[in-house]
Amino acid sequence: MRTRAFIVSLLVITLAAVAAAWFWALAPITISYEVLSAETDADLVRQLFHFRLVQPEWVSRPPNYDYGRWAMAEALARLSVVFLGWAGIIFAYLKRRRKTQSNVRIGYNSRLNSVRTFPAKSSTAF
Repeated sequence: MRTRAFIVSLLVITLAAVAAAWFWALAPITISYEVLSAETDADLVRQLFHFRLVQPEWVSRPPNYDYGRWAMAEALARLSVVFLGWAGIIFAYLKRRRKTQSNVRIGYNSRLNSVRTFPAKSSTAF
């Protein structure tokens, strides 16, 4: 039963990461920007995306801003954030799961150790 819950938890975490990648990280690539009017591509980026990981000035120099280059750079940066978040959550989940399993084993072993008889300690004063 624990294995099934473990697999379901990993599946839910992975599906959440895929949804974040699809709807948030790939958004700069999938938007059709021809219908919007802006003076430069940098203005278009600022108009469409209020939250940016990559600034348009970092990808190309003014006045020749390139929306395609910025979209690829932004999508890769967002995918990196999603991947690192997914890997961090999986790592923390596995670490917590391993810790709880080791606590169960320690509890089981401590019950076994309490049953064993050990020689009595001598009461010698120093």
